[in-house]
Amino acid sequence: MALDFPNSPTLGQLFTSGALTWRWDGSKWVAATLATGLYYPNKLVNPFMEIDQANEGAAVTTSANYVVDGVVINVNLGTISAQRSTDAPPGYPNSAIITQTGTAAVVAGSLNGFLRRIEWDELIDTGWGTSSAQTVALAFWAKASIAGTYCGSLNNAAATRSYVFNVVITAANTWQLFSYTIPGDTSGVWAVAPNTTALNLRLTLVVGSTFQTATTNAWVAGNFVASTAISNTMATTLNATFQLGPCGLWVAPAPQPLLRLTI
Repeated sequence: MALDFPNSPTLGQLFTSGALTWRWDGSKWVAATLATGLYYPNKLVNPFMEIDQANEGAAVTTSANYVVDGVVINVNLGTISAQRSTDAPPGYPNSAIITQTGTAAVVAGSLNGFLRRIEWDELIDTGWGTSSAQTVALAFWAKASIAGTYCGSLNNAAATRSYVFNVVITAANTWQLFSYTIPGDTSGVWAVAPNTTALNLRLTLVVGSTFQTATTNAWVAGNFVASTAISNTMATTLNATFQLGPCGLWVAPAPQPLLRLTI
């Protein structure tokens, strides 16, 4: 039986027929099963840090290398070692760990941390840069050898729009789950070409003043990846560690369960 979908739908509009719910993603109607959470697919590749095709668990020490599939390390201060680890939150198999193997004083252009690049194909349903911009939700597990304030950010590929939030580690060497609900950006230029990076999602451990902002939890113009509250103690502490565990990014009103599904 043909479904009588609404004409001229708006981005994110829902349509229910019987037991099924559908959602308009900007170009087509997609099936949505609200009760199981499958309505909100995780946008992140390798969210549980299990796949490491290039390194197979071996350490990398150079910036711009993949520590695991989908997760890049950015380091321009001191020296580091990064690799997949079997130390993970309960119920999960892996994390990605950065170890500070050589220390250095923080300068204006310092930037050490994890980076995930997300292509436009995965973000077409956000409508960012338009009046129909959709909310996204972010969740991840993290653990650090030094308690303090670290930061995260979302930035467009042109580095002209930034959303910065604090990541406060309250207890050293303890896994913590962080979650954030982030309003869609109605301004700025967001890439709209297939196979093109549209969003840079960062977890920053050390950041100099060049990339800091006093504004958190709001979209701002410019290229910022941390707040002025960042502790910046990792780069000056030999053998300090930071671990990124399971993570998720959803076009959703709230963070979703970080479920490992077996197909």
